[in-house]
Amino acid sequence: TPGPDPFVTHRWDLVVLGDYDEVGEFLSDVASLPRIVVPVDLKIGAAPPTVAQSFGDSTGSLLQATFSVRTFVKTTQAEGTDGGQ
Repeated sequence: TPGPDPFVTHRWDLVVLGDYDEVGEFLSDVASLPRIVVPVDLKIGAAPPTVAQSFGDSTGSLLQATFSVRTFVKTTQAEGTDGGQ
């Protein structure tokens, strides 16, 4: 029978606020990380008015991006150990 999946998946939910270029720069930075990090379920829209106001945005250009990122970590069993057992 096949062994356990060689990777454990970790997932985090994120919210990023900024203008179009700042959100794009953040996602580009995520893509350039040395570890595999995958953004999923990306939704971009105008930031809620109360949030925009708290950031001093009177132009309506502040965006809110909500998404999750997943990363994959090798399990100790996949590295050739018995997991301490």
